[in-house]
Amino acid sequence: MVGSQQYRRWKELVINALIPLVSLGLMAPMLFPVQMEPGTTPRGIDILHYTIVLDIRNFNENEIAGHTDLQILSLRNQLKELNLDLLSMEVDSIWIDEVPVDTYQYDGNRLVIPLKTPLNSGQSVLVSVFYHGKPVRDPFWGGFYFTSDYAYNMGVGMGSEPHPFGRCWYPCIDSFTDRASYDYFITVDSNHTAICPGSLEEIIDHEDHTRTFYWSLNATIPTYLSSVAVGDYVGIFDTLTGVSGKVPVMIYVFPEDRMRAEVVFSDLGQWLDVFESMFGPYRWEKIGFVAVPFRGGAMEHATAVSFSSQALQEDDGSQDLLVHEFAHSWFGNLVTCATSGDMWLNEGWASYCEALYHEAVSGTGAFKQFMRANHLSVLQGVPKIDHNIP
Repeated sequence: MVGSQQYRRWKELVINALIPLVSLGLMAPMLFPVQMEPGTTPRGIDILHYTIVLDIRNFNENEIAGHTDLQILSLRNQLKELNLDLLSMEVDSIWIDEVPVDTYQYDGNRLVIPLKTPLNSGQSVLVSVFYHGKPVRDPFWGGFYFTSDYAYNMGVGMGSEPHPFGRCWYPCIDSFTDRASYDYFITVDSNHTAICPGSLEEIIDHEDHTRTFYWSLNATIPTYLSSVAVGDYVGIFDTLTGVSGKVPVMIYVFPEDRMRAEVVFSDLGQWLDVFESMFGPYRWEKIGFVAVPFRGGAMEHATAVSFSSQALQEDDGSQDLLVHEFAHSWFGNLVTCATSGDMWLNEGWASYCEALYHEAVSGTGAFKQFMRANHLSVLQGVPKIDHNIP
């Protein structure tokens, strides 16, 4: 827990730091014209809800297949077409309100669906897109990954514009600002588990030795926080008490990592206490983490944080990484940046939360030590990155 004196000190620091930023913000319309994400010219629609229905069993070909239902609200009168993002998939058919669409345009990046009857503002339609294919990776970081036993996504594409990368595995509006609720129906082989954001509503066993996991997320999120992970997982389950009541905990790891994971996550209740005392109630329906065979790093998918399984083997730094991702539950997931250029706000606050956590549990000296080490890393690393200094 963070004591009241620490909280007041932190609050003063934040307010003093933000005063010039707030003053600048009042002048923002004059100084900085609003920038749209590349490719996100206003489309006149809002996605209210996604239902993603996928079969993720074809590990030999690294393919997914299924359909996504999109509940779409028109934001303007006489809307004549729907523009969606979908990357490098094969579109099998499209239906609007359960009626097949005869013609549409798809260039491997943008899906344009004409409307037989234009929509007026406030009207909505249900669009179903059936598709299959090999979901792609970003050339730098993120995208959709297959190994021999695991399939999972990392929700941003750091080498792509815009950075949100939901479009690599389902049709969507891929922006930071279009938020929607989700249902996921993921069919896998009987020896696999599928993990997604939200609450696990049902596991449906089928006669063909497959099973479908139904997850439902009532909160709204942008596409980059949506996720799926499929593989041979064991679960670690608990219930924590937050300021607003009980919070379920669901942590999924590789079977061989279970004992180590119980040690690494043993302070999770303390993480919750510290950040709730600073930033207010945890407002998501569960706390969730899932290990993936990623080369390094983590991704703050809402209620289903994906982190490299290697982190469980590290003696130092693994807790900082996981605390950082958990802090995104407030900074990034709950309050989200507007464009790729603003991502430093998400990451900067989450990184600062690592320092605040050290101070909360170990005192001011630990805070200073963490910040000094971070400053040194920046001073040594940034010039090499920016100027390619050897």
